Amino acid sequence: MPPFVPHDFLAISESRTVYRVHRNAIQPDLMNEIVTHYDHAQQGEGDNYAKDETYTKMVYSDFFYEKNHRMRQVVDRMAPVGYRPLFDIFFETKADVGKDHHWHLGTFSAFFMEDPKMLTLWIPTRPANAEVGGRLICSRRQQLGDHLNRMLTHCVREDIQFSYADMLATMTDVFEDGRLIDDFEVGDCLLFNSLIPHKGEGYHGEGSRSVYVVRYVPDDATFDLAVCQDFLARNINPRLFERILASARRTA
Repeated sequence: MPPFVPHDFLAISESRTVYRVHRNAIQPDLMNEIVTHYDHAQQGEGDNYAKDETYTKMVYSDFFYEKNHRMRQVVDRMAPVGYRPLFDIFFETKADVGKDHHWHLGTFSAFFMEDPKMLTLWIPTRPANAEVGGRLICSRRQQLGDHLNRMLTHCVREDIQFSYADMLATMTDVFEDGRLIDDFEVGDCLLFNSLIPHKGEGYHGEGSRSVYVVRYVPDDATFDLAVCQDFLARNINPRLFERILASARRTA
């Protein structure tokens, strides 16, 4: 296999936007441990993702990488300088004969952060390629992603009603311009900036398409505790927000 040259492209600020593929980063037996663990995990009732008909299974913030020593080693090794893991997600979709998922931002999971800088480690548990689909499609339009994130964050914090899906749907043609897409074998993974608009490619292989995701935040990340308390009160991602609030009480 020829050496892979990662797609790193300039962001609108002085920092660099990250889109970086890591080949053979995870051993096959560890990938099997991920799948086996989540085959037995329960889907949380308070999980926003679970309400999306796209997914047949979604486990949010199970913190598998803390339970499995080998996975923790991978997560730590993949962490960029100055970043730490905050939470993880596992999701599964059945074959859907090529239907792509909708465009979205990873930072939609981060409205509770004061400055929602976030990186995503995307780990498919099955091959994702042109033949069977299931790849992650990213847009180069990070500037637009950053703008949308600011708008959505303002709406959440000011309790302004909005349709996340409708706002992103109007940008579909723009997001499609200059998109990034790579093939993945089991054991490959992708690290990318969560402000990059992205979507899952329709999967038409055998069985289900499943992906394990880890979100990283800056070491000095701060959180809007009022939003965290509100999300916890509404039973949204309780494992994560219980942890953030407990940590805030210890350090206050």
